[in-house]
Amino acid sequence: MDDRKWYIDPFKFFAAAYATDDLPKPDTTTLDGQRIFYRHIDGDGWNNASDAAGHAQDLAARAVLEETIRPYPDLPVTVAPIAADLDAKWAGSARSQQIARDAFALPQVEAGTHTYSHPYDWNFFKDYTPQKELPFVSHYYFGNWANGDKGVGTNVSFDDYQKPGMPRDFANERFDLDKEIGGSAAFIAQFAPAGKRVAILMLSGNATPYEAVLRKVREAGLRNINGGDSRFDAAFPSYSWTAPIGREVGAERQVYASDSNDNTYTNGEQPPYDGFRQLMETVRNTESPIRIKPFNIYHHMFSGDHEASIDAVKQNLAAARASAIIPIEASRYAAIADGFYHAAFLPLGPRQWEIRDRGALQTIRFDKRGARRFRPLARRHRRDAVPG
Repeated sequence: MDDRKWYIDPFKFFAAAYATDDLPKPDTTTLDGQRIFYRHIDGDGWNNASDAAGHAQDLAARAVLEETIRPYPDLPVTVAPIAADLDAKWAGSARSQQIARDAFALPQVEAGTHTYSHPYDWNFFKDYTPQKELPFVSHYYFGNWANGDKGVGTNVSFDDYQKPGMPRDFANERFDLDKEIGGSAAFIAQFAPAGKRVAILMLSGNATPYEAVLRKVREAGLRNINGGDSRFDAAFPSYSWTAPIGREVGAERQVYASDSNDNTYTNGEQPPYDGFRQLMETVRNTESPIRIKPFNIYHHMFSGDHEASIDAVKQNLAAARASAIIPIEASRYAAIADGFYHAAFLPLGPRQWEIRDRGALQTIRFDKRGARRFRPLARRHRRDAVPG
């Protein structure tokens, strides 16, 4: 790992260089004076066989549901299956579908999608042609569009089918961006109860989508999230390892997850399987002495593979319950993040601003205490002042 640290205090430097202390700031970390909490689960590993105690006959997604979701009705969680893991024409089954129904039936569970075929390398598909994918098709474990089989590919074992360089996880059909986005949301929605919609797409693989991907997400009425992989702990001991709120991709915007996920803490599902408990170092360091991130628990369904990985998630959830937090859904956080980028501040006079176009963002922060005056535009533009 390269050494990446600030030589100066970046907060003091930018406050002095740009004279920002007396300016209002849109804040994506806080609601009603408390730290935002959200949790989201990517569907990877949904159909894995769990070896956790009491779940020897269960799929990993069932273990995650029964151990870390159902017992926590007070903590919202967004669950995003990969559609292929549910679709019986791809890799799904009645068992995998029933887990989705049971999860989405819980009031604390928000429905999301983690795409249809789980692209690993989004840029591979930017100028997709079937011929471009032909060198890989025989290595897809669950079959491929070239030979038309749902069964095991011709040159692969289950242990090595995710070899480096594979462009996606499933390839039972030729790549179709509409199917990946709106199609996956529509397919997954059938497992949710009436009135509960798929609200967000959790970006898969390297989470570096090209512009058309994010445009399709927006046009489908979905929020987006993932990427960033913020860490601030003993292994990554600097603010410079924390990602921004999001990034511009052409005319579109990608929203980053606030914290990194269990995959980075276990080096790709390798022992020690309880590595995800280290998340709390980042949670603490991004809260004090300066709150720069929400409290975000982000993991995958393969957390249900082992008892140690389940226990790590439980420890993080226990820490959340012991914290002063405002729990919200991942889609609401993504909407708040979008509001950060759209908010406009119009100076009206000394210490007076008109705030426009902030969307779902509810908190405006000042980094120096003192009386401030606002001119409200309408009741829907509620203000939540947070002491700096």
